[in-house]
Amino acid sequence: MDFYFSLPIKVKGSPAPTLQWYHNGVELQQKPRYRITVDTDNGERTLEITSVTYEDTGAYQLVAENHSGRATTTCVINLTSEYLEVLQFKNKKFVLL
Repeated sequence: MDFYFSLPIKVKGSPAPTLQWYHNGVELQQKPRYRITVDTDNGERTLEITSVTYEDTGAYQLVAENHSGRATTTCVINLTSEYLEVLQFKNKKFVLL
């Protein structure tokens, strides 16, 4: 099976926070299967993964920082032979003012 994963998160802050994605604690880099999009109109950041493999399972974390502080959100995914499941997803929206 070919699985696709999309993780949309709304981020607001003044000034706009810097953002960094991590997978199992390692900084995530843009790859052909990993795409990070930004919708500046609504503040939504989305991590998209195409053709998910077992290597993609684990914890995905978004860290947002500005002079007001730091906020994080984490999503844990697992892939079985039949389906992709989201095991944990916290803080889908966060604000740094």
